[in-house]
Amino acid sequence: MRRTFLVRQGYALSAVLWLLSGSAYAFDSQCKLPTEFHAVKPYALPANLPVESDRNVSLVNFWAVWCGPCLKELPMLSELAASSRTFDVKNLHVGDNDEAINGMFSRLSITNLSNAHIDDFDAVRELGFVGLPATLVTVNGAVEFHATGYLKTPAGELHQWLQCLGVSA
Repeated sequence: MRRTFLVRQGYALSAVLWLLSGSAYAFDSQCKLPTEFHAVKPYALPANLPVESDRNVSLVNFWAVWCGPCLKELPMLSELAASSRTFDVKNLHVGDNDEAINGMFSRLSITNLSNAHIDDFDAVRELGFVGLPATLVTVNGAVEFHATGYLKTPAGELHQWLQCLGVSA
């Protein structure tokens, strides 16, 4: 009986230590984490990704013209980019096809996002993602949060969260 109790205590302690080893923002921040995002162990973005920013907080979204959920969230991301004064919204198309990117932006009336791209999915896979859309958030240059799939959170709520992260940074 005592042995079972000690084992359970050991599991509980392990779980607490695991939780505490995560991002400081996940537990110390007053910023409400949107449901699609989860904290990751902070890491630096590879230098070859064209997402430089002079702001403390950046949301980086990976998308493709053939990805239905990506196209569905582009207008919201464009709205978010237009509202940002304290954070950046970056997007990277997976694949080099400026004509298709610009055509889709025209069709969807996207005016606040760039047509930047990366050559293939390898860079996205190296960041730990397995599909599109894929979104990450950097705080002070380090990736702190990931989201995979369509972002259902409204632009206003994402704006508040990203702004809060900037104040907390």
